[in-house]
Amino acid sequence: MKRKTLLAAELSWTEFEEYMRHDDVLIIPVGMLEEHGQHNPLGTDTYIAGHCAALIGERAGALVAPVFPYGYGPEGKKFPGQVSLSPQLLRKILYAYGACYAKHGARRFLFVNGHGGNAGVLRMVTGDLWYDYHALCASTEWWLLVPQIKPELPCNDHGGFYETSCMLAIKPELVDMNRAQDPVPDTILSEHIRAGYTVTYQGEPFFATIDDYRLGRAGNLGAPPQGANERIGADVLEAYIDYNAGLIGELRKIELQNKGN
Repeated sequence: MKRKTLLAAELSWTEFEEYMRHDDVLIIPVGMLEEHGQHNPLGTDTYIAGHCAALIGERAGALVAPVFPYGYGPEGKKFPGQVSLSPQLLRKILYAYGACYAKHGARRFLFVNGHGGNAGVLRMVTGDLWYDYHALCASTEWWLLVPQIKPELPCNDHGGFYETSCMLAIKPELVDMNRAQDPVPDTILSEHIRAGYTVTYQGEPFFATIDDYRLGRAGNLGAPPQGANERIGADVLEAYIDYNAGLIGELRKIELQNKGN
């Protein structure tokens, strides 16, 4: 007998059709293939997004689409193995991904985003799906959300302490802590501007694209990876998963009108 599953790829088309008759929620994880230090795999963002999406789906009783493993990340193009799509192409692909499901009943989407460079594109995609299909879309990122829920977990790194801890909780066999290196020290660009994990003026972050100052040979930023551990990673992931499961419950309560009304 076929086991019960909430993974869309494991359903037949008739099972998917039947599921959409009683629930119109779909979770879409989006990742990236890029450097995360010499100790983490290129697929770090994809593994974290896919893992979280599957557990959110279990907890919320919602279908989970296959993870999309590519994103937008030109800052790491000097690192072998990195794959970066243009933001225009990524927007078209993710829109088409959602639209295919929207045409067959999905009306509420949760994008579980594993990569910072995807955030701006996903915000546009959520608007595209709303205006074209009246589909209610949410998009969340663990590194921004968790510090708001648990200030003791700042998640202030790329391939550093917190992201490495998440990987140790998910796929420890892919992490080689013997190769972990300290991040590049913050670069002092002017009297009050520093470039590190974030770019800051008088200690407060602002956006600027100056990655030549931020990325060294190691490829990780922010909190050093040394000391990363599975327990911290599990705490980070649990906070994120629990929040998103609750968010889906609230999204289900919103009454959606038919498009054109």
